[in-house]
Amino acid sequence: MFHAAPAALLKRDIKRHSHQGLISAFGQFLVKAGRVEPRFHKYIAEAFDLRQESDYQPLAEVTEPQAGKVLERAKEFVDVCRKLCR
Repeated sequence: MFHAAPAALLKRDIKRHSHQGLISAFGQFLVKAGRVEPRFHKYIAEAFDLRQESDYQPLAEVTEPQAGKVLERAKEFVDVCRKLCR
Protein backbone atom coordinates (compact mmCIF):
# COMPACT_ATOMS: atom_id res chain seq x y z
CA MET A 1 0.00 0.00 0.00
CA PHE A 2 2.86 2.36 0.81
CA HIS A 3 4.21 2.07 -2.72
CA ALA A 4 0.87 2.02 -4.54
CA ALA A 5 -0.55 5.15 -2.88
CA PRO A 6 2.42 7.39 -3.80
CA ALA A 7 2.21 6.13 -7.39
CA ALA A 8 -1.48 7.05 -7.59
CA LEU A 9 -0.76 10.48 -6.13
CA LEU A 10 2.30 11.05 -8.28
CA LYS A 11 0.13 10.46 -11.35
CA ARG A 12 -1.58 13.69 -10.22
CA ASP A 13 1.73 15.47 -9.48
CA ILE A 14 1.23 15.15 -5.72
CA LYS A 15 4.26 14.18 -3.62
CA ARG A 16 4.51 13.59 0.10
CA HIS A 17 7.59 12.66 2.10
CA SER A 18 6.13 11.01 5.20
CA HIS A 19 3.69 8.20 5.80
CA GLN A 20 1.30 10.54 7.61
CA GLY A 21 1.52 13.05 4.76
CA LEU A 22 0.85 10.29 2.27
CA ILE A 23 -2.21 9.03 4.15
CA SER A 24 -3.54 12.56 4.49
CA ALA A 25 -2.99 13.37 0.79
CA PHE A 26 -4.63 10.10 -0.23
CA GLY A 27 -7.73 11.12 1.70
CA GLN A 28 -7.72 14.69 0.47
CA PHE A 29 -6.96 14.24 -3.22
CA LEU A 30 -8.37 10.81 -3.98
CA VAL A 31 -11.12 10.04 -1.47
CA LYS A 32 -12.63 13.50 -1.01
CA ALA A 33 -12.37 14.08 -4.75
CA GLY A 34 -14.54 10.99 -5.27
CA ARG A 35 -11.92 8.98 -7.14
CA VAL A 36 -11.62 6.31 -4.43
CA GLU A 37 -14.09 4.86 -1.92
CA PRO A 38 -13.50 6.07 1.66
CA ARG A 39 -12.83 2.52 2.87
CA PHE A 40 -9.46 2.59 1.09
CA HIS A 41 -8.36 5.55 3.18
CA LYS A 42 -9.35 3.54 6.24
CA TYR A 43 -7.39 0.54 4.94
CA ILE A 44 -4.11 2.42 4.58
CA ALA A 45 -4.54 4.28 7.87
CA GLU A 46 -5.24 1.08 9.80
CA ALA A 47 -2.35 -0.74 8.11
CA PHE A 48 -0.04 2.10 9.12
CA ASP A 49 -1.26 2.02 12.71
CA LEU A 50 -0.76 -1.75 12.92
CA ARG A 51 2.70 -1.44 11.41
CA GLN A 52 3.65 1.29 13.88
CA GLU A 53 2.36 -0.77 16.77
CA SER A 54 4.16 -3.93 15.69
CA ASP A 55 7.42 -2.08 14.98
CA TYR A 56 7.58 0.09 18.07
CA GLN A 57 5.59 -1.58 20.84
CA PRO A 58 7.79 -4.25 22.40
CA LEU A 59 4.93 -6.53 23.42
CA ALA A 60 2.69 -5.94 20.41
CA GLU A 61 1.52 -9.02 18.62
CA VAL A 62 -0.02 -9.17 15.17
CA THR A 63 -2.23 -12.21 14.91
CA GLU A 64 -2.58 -14.33 11.81
CA PRO A 65 -6.19 -13.19 11.28
CA GLN A 66 -5.09 -9.54 11.53
CA ALA A 67 -2.29 -10.10 9.03
CA GLY A 68 -4.63 -11.94 6.68
CA LYS A 69 -7.13 -9.09 6.81
CA VAL A 70 -4.44 -6.51 6.02
CA LEU A 71 -3.16 -8.67 3.17
CA GLU A 72 -6.61 -8.95 1.56
CA ARG A 73 -7.18 -5.24 1.94
CA ALA A 74 -3.74 -4.50 0.50
CA LYS A 75 -4.52 -6.53 -2.61
CA GLU A 76 -7.72 -4.52 -3.13
CA PHE A 77 -5.91 -1.28 -2.41
CA VAL A 78 -3.14 -1.97 -4.91
CA ASP A 79 -5.73 -2.87 -7.54
CA VAL A 80 -7.50 0.45 -7.08
CA CYS A 81 -4.23 2.38 -7.21
CA ARG A 82 -3.15 0.50 -10.32
CA LYS A 83 -6.36 1.63 -12.05
CA LEU A 84 -5.72 5.22 -10.97
CA CYS A 85 -2.27 5.06 -12.56
CA ARG A 86 -3.58 4.15 -16.00
